[in-house]
Order: sequence, then C-alpha cells, then structure tokens
Amino acid sequence: MKPRRVVITGIGVVAPNGIGKDAFWDALVKGKSGISRITSFDPSDLPTQIAGEVRDFDPTQFIPGERWKTMSRQNQLAIAAASLALEDAGLREGVGLARGSCFIGTSNPSYDLIEGEFLKFTGPQGLSGAYPWALKAIDPFSSCSAISQLTGMFEGSTTFSTSCTAGLNSIGHAFWQIRSGRLDIALAGSVDAAIFPITFLFFCAAGIMSRRNDSPEAASRPFDRDRDGGVLAEGAAMLVLEEAESAMRRGARIYAEVLGYGETAKSVEPNNLKEALVYSMRSALRDASVGPAEIDYICAHAPSDPVTDVIETAAIKEVMGPRAYMCAISSIKSVIGNPQSAAGPMQAAASALALATGTIPPTINLDAPDPECDLDYVPWHPRRSNAQFALVNSHGINGTDASLVLKKFTDA
Repeated sequence: MKPRRVVITGIGVVAPNGIGKDAFWDALVKGKSGISRITSFDPSDLPTQIAGEVRDFDPTQFIPGERWKTMSRQNQLAIAAASLALEDAGLREGVGLARGSCFIGTSNPSYDLIEGEFLKFTGPQGLSGAYPWALKAIDPFSSCSAISQLTGMFEGSTTFSTSCTAGLNSIGHAFWQIRSGRLDIALAGSVDAAIFPITFLFFCAAGIMSRRNDSPEAASRPFDRDRDGGVLAEGAAMLVLEEAESAMRRGARIYAEVLGYGETAKSVEPNNLKEALVYSMRSALRDASVGPAEIDYICAHAPSDPVTDVIETAAIKEVMGPRAYMCAISSIKSVIGNPQSAAGPMQAAASALALATGTIPPTINLDAPDPECDLDYVPWHPRRSNAQFALVNSHGINGTDASLVLKKFTDA
C-alpha cells in the first residue's frame, strides 16, 4: 500500500515569548526574547537567576470548571497547548477525532507538586498535609491522560520520556502511525515545567546554564563566541497531524507536510554526539526520500552550549556537504531558552510556519560567531525565503537524538 501523506493542520504553543501560535511566531520573527529574571521564586542565592518562564498564564481559560486546581503546572500548560492546537485546526468540539490518538512527551514529572509535598512532609503538617491528588498528578503520563480525556482521542495514548527529544519523538511516531494507516489524526507534542527551587538547583549544579544574570535577554546566544551555557525554560507545544486527503476534504488550513523522521540513542557518551546527530539527520532524510541538496532551512537544536553548538555544526557539515554553507540555519532557543522536551515541537511549529509564510526566524544575540560555527545562522533579523524543505534537530542530555523533515505543502 502506498504510504499516506501526513500534514500539520493545527499548532498550539504556550511559550516564554508568547501564548498562542500568533504571539509565539510574531515574537520569533521579531527576535523578542522571553528570558528574564525568575519571578516564581527568589533565585538570589543561585549562580543562575534567569529562565524562560511562561508569563500571564491563566489555566481557567483552557480547563473547564475547577479541574485545574487538581493539576500540576505542567499538566495545565499541556492542556492549554492541546486546546490551542485543536482550535487552530478547527477541531475544538472534538469532531473527527474518533480515530485519533495522543502522543505526548515530557522530560520530567510534575516537580511543583513533588517539591511542595516534600516541604509539607518535612514541615509541621507531616503526613496529614499530603495532597490527595498528588499520586495521580505527578505521574509523567498524567498530561497525556488529561489531554485524551479532554479531546476524546481514545484510540491510544502514548507518553515518551526520552529526555529533551521526547517532543520530536512524539511527533515522529505519530507521523509514522498516520502514514502507515493505523491512525487518521493525532495530537503530538510535549510539555515541561521545571522552574522550581530544588529542581532548578540541580540544573545549576550541572554547570550547563548561563550566568549572564545582568542581561537575561542576551544570555541565550547559540553559535556565539561568548556563549556560556543555555537557559532553562518551560512551556508546551502541540501539533495536529492528519492524513492529507482527509484534511483537504474538510477544508483544513495546512501549514506543512511531514515527510520523514529519524531517531537514535547513540550519543550516550559525549564523544558520540556528532555520530548520533549525523545518524538521525540521515535517517530522517532517507525516510523522507529527500537528498541533502534539497534542504533549504535547518531549525537547529543549538542550546547555546559551548560544546554542543560546535558539534551540531560539524554534524550538519558532514550530512549536508557543500549544501551546509547554502542552508539557512537558526536556533529559536536564542529567544525562548531551552524548554527541554517542548523545544522540539516548538521548533517543528516554527519550521512549519517558516515554510508556510516564507520567513526564516533569526538567531538573536549572535554578535561574534564562534570560529568553529561558520555557517549561515540568520543573525538577528528574519529573512524572506522560498524554502521548500526544512530539517529539525533535537538532542537529549541522556543520549537521544531525533530529526524531522518538513515540506512546504502543495496539493499535487
């Protein structure tokens, strides 16, 4: 049987630089950073005091009744992104979701509840202060479960917890299921919310975050010579994926076509990262039946890490050959920070919008390029483009890598 075409018909984003597809995209194109000093707790005693927080978020806009009160922040963000994606796809009432499924990724459990309950237990309330919904709410599957109940997508629900690649893994596996004919429609994406005192301390201890506390908006600077680490962020992004003919029949707006996906778990050791990124990119291109010469835009993983940005640049050169110097490459993490597994779906959303609008979002804060990062990273300003094919990269700190190929949609 001929593989079915799969398209993106809905985009829902809850990001540090904006809530909703339009606000997110407008901020990306304008290079408006969502990174600032942490406000959800006092970070004064920590070496890093900045993050990409989702501001002005009201869960009651997305979650009916009082249900939001029994949910973690992570689950609230996930449901909001899912609601926005379904609304954007014209499916808010659940019509057409019978043969649908949810594929949701996350790097973390609900740390806000875990930390809060621990403090209750060690404080005067002890065991009697335990939150009765905590056991259910902290489960990593709880976001996926809540979204399934909200949407009526009961064909199957799957949670990926594969570090920061979980979001792109979710999209890739949803794509494979629809292409094969097992599903007609899917909601796929990811959520992470880890900006809480104890959890944030772990990231500080790892020594991977920028300490540019005096200029938060300039802290995430992928490919720049003076980058000193990434910036932790939170957020959620969900995509509606559909079989193309069905989407066209119902008159859906189509942002892009998903052509191919590749993944690997080769980069367990740091010196294997280049090999793993090369493998995932080549796997995705092969799955898409697309050659390196056809790729016009690469939405890079590029977390503003002194080592990772260089390795990804080298991997792109190996896969793309001479084409590497002709591709537009950008990192949206310069604007949103690193929302862990939600980054991959945000990158996929940005790439789909780039293809649909003919605009490549820039990499901000790229003032003095690292000599080892010598490709075209679209510094500071957006670029008009007739890009037809885009490649999205994602890497997870525990050794996972994934890549996705998108194509500008045509009905031919």
